[in-house]
Order: sequence, then structure tokens, then C-alpha cells
Amino acid sequence: MSKQYVSVKQVLCALIGCYLIRVAAGRLFKTDMVMYSKEPSIKDVVRWVYKPE
Repeated sequence: MSKQYVSVKQVLCALIGCYLIRVAAGRLFKTDMVMYSKEPSIKDVVRWVYKPE
């Protein structure tokens, strides 16, 4: 039987990935709540995700 181990690197990458996705979703939600009257373009979405706060 082979045992599978999860390395610290894999756990850190997963946690950092989840955090970045959560931050991006939060920014998109916040901006969308302000601009609810029009459909956002892909360019707008990318700009909102990478916009520094």
C-alpha cells in the first residue's frame, strides 16, 4: 500500500489561491453593486480585479 502525503507547499498554494479568489470575488461584487444598471465588459472586470485599493 502506498501512502499519499500532502506537502506544506501544496497546502500553502491552495490557501493563497483561495485567498486571491476570495479577494477578486469581493472586489467584483462590490463594484457590481455600485454599477448595477449596466452589463460589465471583460475589460471592466479585469480592471476591477487588479485595481489597488
